[in-house]
Amino acid sequence: MTNEELESITKPRGCSACSLLMELFKSSKQTEHDYFIMTELFVLLHNGNDFCDEGLKMKIEEGKPKLSLVYKSFIDETAKVRMYGLTKYPDQENWRTTLTSEHYDALLRHVFAAKAFFLKESRGEKLDKASGLSHLGHAACNIMFLIEEEQTENTEIETEGTK
Repeated sequence: MTNEELESITKPRGCSACSLLMELFKSSKQTEHDYFIMTELFVLLHNGNDFCDEGLKMKIEEGKPKLSLVYKSFIDETAKVRMYGLTKYPDQENWRTTLTSEHYDALLRHVFAAKAFFLKESRGEKLDKASGLSHLGHAACNIMFLIEEEQTENTEIETEGTK
């Protein structure tokens, strides 16, 4: 959130509910998550409207994904795996040269290793031996690659001999 956006929503104006919300927001850490919660409360307090009787209007992010719903731990673990990958392959887009089927294979290997760990099977392990990072973080990273492929030009599963 920019300083201008922060100032525009924390200026003392609007009805008493708006004033209370702004005071709560000012006393919070003022993260994106806090802003989204404040936005939801604003609409709730004003009967589903994005404005109040006193003229305060709230910027509503309708139709946009609420990135605050993605846990920081998920992002952190995925980023750790990406950073580890960069120690092996300095080009951060190198993953795009890997076959889609290899991303699926890696995803499944890491999911099965994590599943075995959570089920307390003897072969299960929480951390990948090569990287020392979470198997679930590796799985998340492979899912990220697959989603990126799906959302961009690659819509078919590529296997050896098809790429």
